[in-house]
This record gives sequence, C-alpha cells and structure tokens, in this order.
Amino acid sequence: MWALFGSFCTAAAELRTGTGYAATIASLRRKLYLPQVSVTTGRLEERMSPDNLPALPDAWAASGFVKGVAARGGFEVDLRRRDGKPAGVRIHSVGGCTTTVAYGDVSRTVTLRPGASVTLRDLAR
Repeated sequence: MWALFGSFCTAAAELRTGTGYAATIASLRRKLYLPQVSVTTGRLEERMSPDNLPALPDAWAASGFVKGVAARGGFEVDLRRRDGKPAGVRIHSVGGCTTTVAYGDVSRTVTLRPGASVTLRDLAR
C-alpha cells in the first residue's frame, strides 16, 4: 500500500490532475503503519506492538545476521546489524520489482528486475 499510494501521488503530480484526491491519498499514506524490528524481541513486528507478536518462523528474526529471509512482495532480505541498528541490508528480487525499505524516519525505494540484488548501507543515518 505504501508504494501504491506513493506511486499514485507521483503520477498525480506528473499529470497535474486529481490533486485533491492525491492529497487525501498522501494523508492516508502517512497514517500507514510500517512494521519495525521490535526492541523487545528483536523480531519483525507483525502487529502494532513490540510485545504482541504472533508466532513467526525463525527466518523473520532480525538479531545478528539474517540470511535469506523471504520477504513479502517477492524479495529476499539479508539484514546485518551493528550496535542494535541496521548496518546494511541486501535485497534480492525473486519476482518483485519495487519495494520500500524503511528505518525510523528514513525510507528508500528500491526497484529491481527479477533476479537482481542491491545492498543498502548506513540505514541508521
């Protein structure tokens, strides 16, 4: 939804049409909950509370090195952490094209062709 809403707003601005509706969509986008790594468990939050996590496969664990995590949307993610913060993330497309990586107030949109990979560094900056 985050990417879809962002694409809609970008298209509305480029086409200079639907600006009123685009403002509504932008407002809704700001209200979307983006999962974070729980400070309590070190795992990806699936709900809006670090303590209210469903049972997750061990592959979702985000402490230490995470290898080959199957992320939603057709991507695999390898996360490297330093001092409790993400130091780097390798994203490999197994069928997805565009995704957004977010940490705190920083987000980066990544577009890859299937089979391609990219490594993002210094995510905590």
